[in-house]
Amino acid sequence: MNTYDHFSRRQLIKAGGVAMSFPYLESVASAKAIESKKRAVFIFAPNGVWDPDWKVQETGADFQLPRSLESLADHKGQLNFFSNLGHEKARANGDGAGDHARSSGTFLTAQQIRKTSGKNIRAGVSFDQVLAAKKRGLCAFDSLEYSMEDGGIAGQCDSGYSCAYVNNISWKNAQLPMSRESRVRDAFERLFGDPEAHLGKKQQAQARMRESSVLDLVRSESNDLMKRLSKSDREKIVEYQDSLRSLEKRVQNLDKIEFDKDFKTPDFTRHQIMDYERKVKLFYDVMTLALQTNKTQVCSLMLGRGGSNLRFGSIGIKEGHHTLSHHKNDENKIEQLKKIDRFHIENFSYFLSRLKEVQEGSSNLLDNSLVLFGSCIRDGNRHDHHDLPVILAGNAGGKVKTGESRVFNEKTPLANLFLGMSSALGTAIQKFGDSDGLIDLN
Repeated sequence: MNTYDHFSRRQLIKAGGVAMSFPYLESVASAKAIESKKRAVFIFAPNGVWDPDWKVQETGADFQLPRSLESLADHKGQLNFFSNLGHEKARANGDGAGDHARSSGTFLTAQQIRKTSGKNIRAGVSFDQVLAAKKRGLCAFDSLEYSMEDGGIAGQCDSGYSCAYVNNISWKNAQLPMSRESRVRDAFERLFGDPEAHLGKKQQAQARMRESSVLDLVRSESNDLMKRLSKSDREKIVEYQDSLRSLEKRVQNLDKIEFDKDFKTPDFTRHQIMDYERKVKLFYDVMTLALQTNKTQVCSLMLGRGGSNLRFGSIGIKEGHHTLSHHKNDENKIEQLKKIDRFHIENFSYFLSRLKEVQEGSSNLLDNSLVLFGSCIRDGNRHDHHDLPVILAGNAGGKVKTGESRVFNEKTPLANLFLGMSSALGTAIQKFGDSDGLIDLN
């Protein structure tokens, strides 16, 4: 069936701005269109993990989830775990200290970043941007980049390394990191618009008190199109609109919520000290809707910048994450690190659940995606970059065999996994960073 057997392109575009924000609709989708919507998501966790409670010990499909990963039990069949993948280029290799800057700067570039705090920065095109370039023109945004922490690219942030490396995992080219959103409201309004943007400040305040919605701007214009859709598609749009409105209300209420006092540090502004769990789930919801509506097919989220020293008061952690990662085998610090690891994975599990809830024909959004969660440091106390904690979720529309724990030869480049991902996503590349082969994911 042709993509527009039932509707002309003109009709879809005329149906308000919502036309570019529809979820998967059986009435207007073709097999080719579905095939082209394979998504890629990258989630960066700083400071490594407590490996004994993280590492999957068994190989193959018969494996047990260790303590830190237990919250992933409902998704076990959609996951792959990897042992012995590393980033040789994140090591010092003669450059001395600065492992945290190298961890974030190398995570998706697989390049030895230049040690400098000046303007002569050099990393490399990141893997997400390689994918974005191959998908250029398919979506409103080639890619979207988000971060739980703010931070610029100027100045020195880690042992002579530029803040550009610490604050970014996504790079357009060797000298230019991608700009990223660290405010949830800005991320939402960039995707779906601000219904009060044309109003003055006083009028905006009044409109928000009336709970003006982005949906109000397009709902009336989409009524005619709704009448022409199948019942299942009408239900799907209603579900999507309900999700969008729910998220919009939560974003609009950001100024009213309570903030975590223990999350505050002197250089943080109000939006950055919002309760971490509330904020990260909002970002996960924003990403879900962005992928669902094909606003983009490539996005990334930094759970913290390289060497992040965020404190997680909501789970009883009073000391900074980076400080705790230098645990020196102190049992109290290790217990707190375990809590942080479990906390990150619990929120990651929430994201996977959100993706699975979005139906796309006989599959779902998670099935049609690849979601990489990982860190470029194994143990923050050792600053090592081998045997990295890496999880891959989703099967790229059936192109990836899931539900396995796989062990590779020591020092196998993580970039080899990137090649396998690119093949599964239908955007195959032959070489990336320090790759020396392709990991076959099928």
